Amino acid sequence: PAKKIKVKSNEFRPLSKNFGTSLQRSLFEYVPEASVNGLEKKVALFLDDQEQLLFWYRNESRQDYSIQGWKRNKIYPDFLFTTSPDQKRIDKIFVTETKGEQLLGNEDTKYKESLFELCNNMAKERNFNELGLSFANQGLEFQLVDSEKWQVELNKLFT
Repeated sequence: PAKKIKVKSNEFRPLSKNFGTSLQRSLFEYVPEASVNGLEKKVALFLDDQEQLLFWYRNESRQDYSIQGWKRNKIYPDFLFTTSPDQKRIDKIFVTETKGEQLLGNEDTKYKESLFELCNNMAKERNFNELGLSFANQGLEFQLVDSEKWQVELNKLFT
């Protein structure tokens, strides 16, 4: 007899808004719902509704964009997104890590906060052209948002 393989019911289902409405500002059309936890889903749907956002991207852990700090393992932030007041040019690039309440204050979170603070300080001192990137005068910001204040913190970026 053939072996049976269990597949989660949402493993291939795309992340969507209420009533199955497609995402509008995701960099890629398909974002698997199984790739986000509850907090990440809230953040993704919030970002998708922001008119001053050019695009957002759900960064895949151990596959995509990473930051190498002074500890051995790389950090894979949860989201990359860009603001754009006119929908034609990138104004600012955000690298964002979300943290649930149970992870606030632990050693890993403190390390990420310290590394993001260092990255933000270094980003203020450099022009993108110095880094060999083809952006001029764009900002770059690294941020850690927690489950309690994420919406307030992200709202500040779009007002």
